[in-house]
Amino acid sequence: MLAISLHQPWASAIAVGAKRFETRGRRVHKRGDIAIHAALKWDRGLKETARRLVGEVASLPVSLASDPPLGAVVCVAELVDCHEMTKQLVRDCRAARDDPDWWSPEPGCLLFTPDEFALGDWRPGRFAYELRNVIPLREPYPLKGRQSLWTLHDDHAKAIRSLLCAA
Repeated sequence: MLAISLHQPWASAIAVGAKRFETRGRRVHKRGDIAIHAALKWDRGLKETARRLVGEVASLPVSLASDPPLGAVVCVAELVDCHEMTKQLVRDCRAARDDPDWWSPEPGCLLFTPDEFALGDWRPGRFAYELRNVIPLREPYPLKGRQSLWTLHDDHAKAIRSLLCAA
């Protein structure tokens, strides 16, 4: 199973369904299950960001701003696609952010809600990893993370799958 480490509050935002896209500077070609790992880093700036986001994004729990899991896998998602952020797509995203009535999803259409826009770095040239079928863990699974995408050892993947909440 693949894994990716994210700082808080972004890891928990995926686990609670508020964040469907992880924005990164590199394209990813792999697809399939991916463990979302909350990194150990939790500095003052990130705490302030979490407090601000909890106020802006209705689906984020208040506990995220003060007591998020750190150094642990918090959920498993399906990595289904990787979208390059073009100038036109960024303009469309900004229009959706500034006017929530502007967008109405159509089949196959890639659009981001205003909440989603607050939870990523959507500059042109970056990539949005599209995540679906997110399943939180009953309890965080403590694990040392790594930078970029990494592969979980089979023993860890098995233990994480045993902690998945029933769908």
